Parts: sequence; C-alpha cells; structure tokens
Amino acid sequence: MIYLTRHGESVWNREHRYQGNAPIELTELGRQEARSLAEALRNAGLTMIYSSPTQRCLETAKIVAEHRGIDVELKPGLREWEISEELWGEPSLRDKVSSEDWQRLRSDYDFGLPAGESLNAVIQRTLQAFDEIAHLEDQTSLIVAHQINVQLILTHASVGLPEPPELFPAINRFWIDNCSISVLGEKYDYLRVLRMNDICHLNSHH
Repeated sequence: MIYLTRHGESVWNREHRYQGNAPIELTELGRQEARSLAEALRNAGLTMIYSSPTQRCLETAKIVAEHRGIDVELKPGLREWEISEELWGEPSLRDKVSSEDWQRLRSDYDFGLPAGESLNAVIQRTLQAFDEIAHLEDQTSLIVAHQINVQLILTHASVGLPEPPELFPAINRFWIDNCSISVLGEKYDYLRVLRMNDICHLNSHH
C-alpha cells in the first residue's frame, strides 16, 4: 500500500507566490494539517516515509514521522517542478513569462525556461522515484511530495500518461489539496487508486 500526500500549507502558498524548490517553511496552519495527517494515518501501518527534499515537504514528513515513530528517506526525484529559480517569490508567473513561452511549457514537454526544467524531466524523475518505492516489498509507505508529483503518479497508476498535447490537461484534472490523502494499492493484480484527495481529516482547518 502506498499513501500519497502533498505538503502542508507553506508561507508562499498562503501568499500565492511561486515557490518552486525555494526553502519556504510551513505556516502554523500547515503544521496543524501535518499533525492531522499523522493522526489520520495512525492505523495505516506505515513503515517508511519518502519525501521530497524541499523544505515544506520535509517539514511535513518529519511531523508525521515523529507522531508515527518511523523514519524519513529523501527522494530527490520527488522535487517540485522547477519552472525557473529566477521566478521564486513572484505572485503571478503569467505576468513574468511571455505568452509564447507559457504555451510552450504546456505543449512542448522538452522545453524549459532558463534556470528551470522541462515537464518531461519532471515526469522522468518522479516516476523513477515512484517505481523504486512501488517495487519495495513488505512496506506500507507514505510519499510526501508536491501537487505535480502526486498528479503524475495518480495519472500514471490509473489510466497511464497520455501523449502530448493531452498530457497537461489530463494531470490537471486531479486537484491535490495540502495534506490530503490518496491511496494506491494492488487489487486483482493491478495497482489501483483506492482513495484520492481525501481531506475529511482536515475539515476543522478549513
């Protein structure tokens, strides 16, 4: 069984700023969300947490790990899509990226902005990290990552990643809330999506 979550609310989530892999900490709400996540997973039988090394993910993972008494292993492949480090802190990417480049990011998956990476690079490293985790035996794992990583994994595990230009619209059909719970498990020899973006444990925070 593999549980997936997105990090708790960060300072720049609250301020609606582009954060990429910038070292931005959680808000107090984000920490509360992580504690609620830990409580919601108390009977899940978790044996290991795999986290993006980005600060907001690692902070979330450590809160869950402390409450559940398990370890955290960093997975660099689960980093956020770095559209461009030069845009960290910007309130609107659309105002800073030309219309032509914005469209290319969503249609040419080998295209990347300066100080950034392409969507294909994100896909490759995310699914490699996921496959490494999925092939481990006798583990019940929690993946703490970013919305794009969870979207890619859920799409990959459910219907498979479509070819361009359908890929970007397909993954964006899955909205992933902070500290939500999605679950993948094998049933009838298939990896299936058993839960997706469950936020019942967060109702008191929203």
